Amino acid sequence: MPNLRLPDDPSADQIRERLDRMKHAQFEAGPPSPALRKDRISRAIDLLRTHQEAIIDVVSSDFGTRSRQETLLADILASVEGLRYNLNHIDEWMRPQPQLEPFPGTQAWVEYQPLGVTGIISPWNFPVVLAFGPLANCFAAGNRAMLKPSELTPATSQLLADLIDEYFDQDELTTVLGGPATGSAFSAQPFDHLVFTGSTQVAHHVMRSASENSGSRNP
Repeated sequence: MPNLRLPDDPSADQIRERLDRMKHAQFEAGPPSPALRKDRISRAIDLLRTHQEAIIDVVSSDFGTRSRQETLLADILASVEGLRYNLNHIDEWMRPQPQLEPFPGTQAWVEYQPLGVTGIISPWNFPVVLAFGPLANCFAAGNRAMLKPSELTPATSQLLADLIDEYFDQDELTTVLGGPATGSAFSAQPFDHLVFTGSTQVAHHVMRSASENSGSRNP
């Protein structure tokens, strides 16, 4: 099957079709191994480091007057450090945690499992770190992700979508581009987990939409 990106301003049905495909892939493959989680995070680090100058340029074009140093430090380096932190702790976090014996001669432990597919809605003011920060946690936990970057930084959002297509299979990580209507359709999808960073006013709408899908986590 060709690895086709969703069109800009996709319909709710198109977003749902891609989400269902990602959920099915997660269910079929099962929880990813430590090696695969590390590989996904390493690819994200490579994406940012290899293309940092291009990212700085498009952020500057979206902002008009934003300094290159601010983007480098606050968006790119901060993202890389967060990704590295998760990379270095995956083995520890995945290790089963022994618990007190519930009955004599028995054993008990806690073993954390991924939820499935995470939706990430990132804002315009720090368009890279507020996308890749949640993504680092998502990949470390063994989830897949669908990213909705801000339409207020169109050049940055487009470049991130292009680079993500280059570095990731769309059943691992995909990008949805579009305006407020697309954002509303995105937040109404039955994600297994949803991360939103933005204004309080918009957060109320996102929370209302997401709450209607509470408990809808089956592929």
